[in-house]
Amino acid sequence: MKPLPDFRSATYTLSSENPFRLTSPRSQATFRIPQQSTTGETSESSNNIPPDITFEEALASFKALYAQKKYQGFALIDLINAELQLITKSIFVSIFGALTAFALGGFCWILLNSCIGLAMHHAGMPALLIMVILLLVNSVLSVVAFMHAQSAFRFINLKRLTTLMQSLTK
Repeated sequence: MKPLPDFRSATYTLSSENPFRLTSPRSQATFRIPQQSTTGETSESSNNIPPDITFEEALASFKALYAQKKYQGFALIDLINAELQLITKSIFVSIFGALTAFALGGFCWILLNSCIGLAMHHAGMPALLIMVILLLVNSVLSVVAFMHAQSAFRFINLKRLTTLMQSLTK
């Protein structure tokens, strides 16, 4: 019969999969059983007797276990909070970057239109013809940009995400 493991001498290795998981797999718990010499003096009954543990030691161990799980839960909550703050900051940075790019693009577009209009005016074209040409060019480019954005929007949906999640759960 195997000797019972001493829970006070158990060691745990860090999980290589996810070091922040609350409970480690049982395969990572290694129990060190003291090796005894086989000179013939050891009796089999002494190997089967677990060490004497007082009630105070057991209570202290349970309190330490409770405190460890509590701190582990706090660490997980802090990790989730940090991830949520990172996500929030990245959303704000993305929105700010998109608005800045939109404003810069709009400013450059207006500047380009005014330069084209000024060049056509110096070429001697009437103002009405310049406005019609610029309106047509801007309309065509807007329709092309809208069609391009609409074709890109087809790829942004939850269908791929759901199929990925379904393939991962199978």
